[in-house]
Amino acid sequence: MRAPTLVKLFGVALGLLVSADWLPNAERTAASRDWTMYIGSYTQPPSKGIYYCRFDPATGEAGLVGLAAETENPSFIAIHPNHRFLYAANEISSYAGYAAGSIRAFAIDAVSGRLKLLNKVPSK
Repeated sequence: MRAPTLVKLFGVALGLLVSADWLPNAERTAASRDWTMYIGSYTQPPSKGIYYCRFDPATGEAGLVGLAAETENPSFIAIHPNHRFLYAANEISSYAGYAAGSIRAFAIDAVSGRLKLLNKVPSK
């Protein structure tokens, strides 16, 4: 599946590329030459949050892996420079009693690429 098709499929708000070469040497394989691409999306059906794909920088091809984390309207995402954490700004009208969105922090599983929720706070 080509990247533009993914954009159309998920109504992408923002995608970030993370090079797989930060993985420890023992975990590197031929596939680790690909990058993991995280895509934040507005969560109207069928979208459920942040998706991840494998991206081959040599060919420009991207292939959907699956849902990395369920979260509402992650319209902006950023990855920490150490490549262990992903932050998402959730574009919602209210959170925890505040008329504001939320910020969520996720741990990135270095092997699977899936995200584990660590914390969430109102953005105020």
